[in-house]
Amino acid sequence: MLKRVRQVCADCEVKDECLDYALNMNIQVGIWGGKSANERRQIRKERGITGTDDDWGYMLSVEAQKARNDRERLGGLDEPV
Repeated sequence: MLKRVRQVCADCEVKDECLDYALNMNIQVGIWGGKSANERRQIRKERGITGTDDDWGYMLSVEAQKARNDRERLGGLDEPV
């Protein structure tokens, strides 16, 4: 069954966003973004993610990273479009 779920995730357009959500919310069950709970724990450890969804400092850092990613995607613009 895990193999089939991973096949579905492999073709999903929002796989990365799904994984980011699970990592950011510290979801402990299921397959998210093609990764198991154990794999997500390892990713969180490697990325130094320690906060949870109720940790304001952590959430602000997540939003700041999203803003940086958006600026990069839009060609390094300093101001939002």
